[in-house]
Amino acid sequence: MTQGDGPFIRLIRWIAIFTAVMIAVGPPALYLHFGYLRIYGEMTGEAKFKARQITRLINTNPDYWQFESIRIGVMIEDGEDHTTDDFHRVVLNDGTVVVQHPAIQPEYLWPKVHVERELTDYGNPVGKLEIVHTLEPLYKQSVIVAAFSLFSSIFVYWAFRMVPMRMLTRAWERITYLATHDALTDLPNRTLFIDRLGKVLQKGLRPSNPVTVYAFD
Repeated sequence: MTQGDGPFIRLIRWIAIFTAVMIAVGPPALYLHFGYLRIYGEMTGEAKFKARQITRLINTNPDYWQFESIRIGVMIEDGEDHTTDDFHRVVLNDGTVVVQHPAIQPEYLWPKVHVERELTDYGNPVGKLEIVHTLEPLYKQSVIVAAFSLFSSIFVYWAFRMVPMRMLTRAWERITYLATHDALTDLPNRTLFIDRLGKVLQKGLRPSNPVTVYAFD
């Protein structure tokens, strides 16, 4: 009690560390997680809608639909903002490419999302629609969020350390002093004596550190 930090001060210090870590890790992790869910949901809905359009074309022309690459190309390009973040492709069951957009497939590295939807001719699978989306922009944005969160966590930890911790440390030192000193004479009391004696006796257990206690009455 007479030396070191009190348990409440240690608790506040751990709370400050935990809060700083949560601020540093939480926002970028949540931003990345919900960003991925948003992109995946949009891709799933887009693939379902475009696969339904292509399936209608297949049902109306089951023998030669694969030669209508222009119409299919318009279908998969519909609603696109013509960025390089997405790649669309329609392929047959044997792997033959019917049409793809853009014409040259980008070399997407990890991270990326890949969604497929089956194309059928009245229930019989004849091909599939593939959509690939790169997550590189999302990861770059998450890095920016992480950098901001890191600076924020450092500031929060500093605020915890400099303001409340300093006040708590002073309060704990004052409480310790009042508990170990006589209120009238301001001299060390029995509590402090017993505490110091116990520590000295622990050291005196070693042969090289003998201890002698004198009592005056």
